[in-house]
Amino acid sequence: MAVVIPDDVLREAGLSDDAPRLEIACRLFGADVFNSSRAARLAGLGRVEFWRALESRGLPIVHIGGDHLDDFKDLMVRGTGGSADASRGE
Repeated sequence: MAVVIPDDVLREAGLSDDAPRLEIACRLFGADVFNSSRAARLAGLGRVEFWRALESRGLPIVHIGGDHLDDFKDLMVRGTGGSADASRGE
């Protein structure tokens, strides 16, 4: 699918030709539609460059949602449950 944004619209917004792809990629990643690899590819960036772009926009690099969010909250309340806990028999 091609999206055509007229040059004058980009100029008026002060955007480069590549900026809309990056913004769309960031939004799709933020909405959990794309993983970081796919979003970086859409943006035309490597993953680390894409992560930096997310960071510069105040967007998280890691998303925890759905059942994983409940698991994460549970871990935060009970502790990490890592190998130190296992060695104590917990």
